[in-house]
Amino acid sequence: MNSDQTILPQMPFDVMAETYDEAFSFSEIGKLQREGVWRKLLPLLGSHQKPLRILEINCGTGVDALRLATLGHHVIATDASAVMIDQATQKIHDGVKDNLQFLQLSFAQLSGYNFNTTFDLVFSNFGGLNCIDKKELRQLDKDLARITNENATLFFVVMGKFCVWETTYHLLAGKWKTAIRRIKGESTFTVNGNTIPVHYYTPGSLNKLFGHYHHCYSHAVGLFVPPSYLESFFEKHPAWLKRLGKLEKKINSREWLSLLSDHYCTVLKKK
Repeated sequence: MNSDQTILPQMPFDVMAETYDEAFSFSEIGKLQREGVWRKLLPLLGSHQKPLRILEINCGTGVDALRLATLGHHVIATDASAVMIDQATQKIHDGVKDNLQFLQLSFAQLSGYNFNTTFDLVFSNFGGLNCIDKKELRQLDKDLARITNENATLFFVVMGKFCVWETTYHLLAGKWKTAIRRIKGESTFTVNGNTIPVHYYTPGSLNKLFGHYHHCYSHAVGLFVPPSYLESFFEKHPAWLKRLGKLEKKINSREWLSLLSDHYCTVLKKK
């Protein structure tokens, strides 16, 4: 994939960047979804006795990168969207400026980029990996193997091939094609006239594409908490959303639940 082909599909994210935090990051559903991710991520971070060198890919507006850096980790966060990176850079403050760097870098550009370091952890949140196909994921596996340390960890948050919330919602609305779009394995996403493919992966199918790493575990994210596009509905029913958030905190670690949720986190360790 050449650089022109890489930039064009990301244009929708440039359009979304200026309102992304308001529409998702700081929305009530968005905060609950992110809280669910961090409940899984914090124990992993805490298992290490020293600050980690972390690469975040598809970092968006930098909310997670900022928190990771605030915790004392050394973070390089990348995104293909120049506008997302601009929004993220504006969040840098004196407390993190020495251990946080944002770079405009697409998945395809990882192959030839020299970071001048190697990483203990690679983090990808909220479906960034769903924007690339199986061939690109296999290449990402090779690229990450080159720039990660021995025993490095991958922590990916991905949209699966079935979501109880999404399927039920769209079936009740009579939108049959939308209801089964994940099951089909691929759909499209369009903003401002630009369309990109979206690929859906089960934990098993995703893990097989990363041959340099072995699967440790997968957990559900967004089993009870609904998808973010239902924010306007739950603004009118905040008590319902609060109850769903409490239920989400009680989710146990049974891996099969990740087959039903809006997202799932999967953790892989370098072989």
